[in-house]
Amino acid sequence: MTKYSLRARMMILILAPTLMVGLLLSSFFVVHRYNELQRQVIDAGANIIEPLAISSEY
Repeated sequence: MTKYSLRARMMILILAPTLMVGLLLSSFFVVHRYNELQRQVIDAGANIIEPLAISSEY
């Protein structure tokens, strides 16, 4: 028989999936937010450079 009690085994069975789901969700949201911020920086750069390019033609 195992050395872990029934209570310890139940805690592991309950906490392991909860922690895995939490880690997966948090990593998904971090990656999603990082991509969104990167896209926002590119758009902001384009908004700054476009008028400069137009004004430098003359």
